[in-house]
Amino acid sequence: MSPFELVYGQQPMVPHDVALQQIGGKCPAAYRFARARQELLDEANDSLMKAQARMKKYADAHRRDVEFQIESASYVSCEFLKKFNQDLIDESRKQTKRAPPVVRKEFEREIQQILDHKTQGQRKKNRRTELLIHWKNSDVADATWEKAVNLWQFEDELASNWENLKRVNSSMRA
Repeated sequence: MSPFELVYGQQPMVPHDVALQQIGGKCPAAYRFARARQELLDEANDSLMKAQARMKKYADAHRRDVEFQIESASYVSCEFLKKFNQDLIDESRKQTKRAPPVVRKEFEREIQQILDHKTQGQRKKNRRTELLIHWKNSDVADATWEKAVNLWQFEDELASNWENLKRVNSSMRA
């Protein structure tokens, strides 16, 4: 039982149902439209059946009837099939056809401070935030711009440094 039938007590009418009605229904234009679509569908179906019969006729012309007896010997070649246990020889089976998983960038250094940030892109799906990171045991001049999505391992430090950066920027504007 469909949700529509639960609410309204009957199945919804689809264009096919409208076209099969004997009378025009409540809207004659909808009935004419549905009837025209149904006629096109019937015509396409007939054309497909004719094409299928024509293809079968030509395919059957090249076939021959073959019957095998139980005692008769028949040979089937299986050379093209690979054996299941031949994986040691065929290394190409071990390689996946799927796209490689996303490789996340990982840093060996630790963040000392976020010096600045810049956001590119106006819309949410295009927005990219880059942070100017001052790394521990390095000069401020060696700070690097890093994408915020690549700094996934420093979420806690980023949160605290981000609040400090906002406080400093707001006090500089005042």
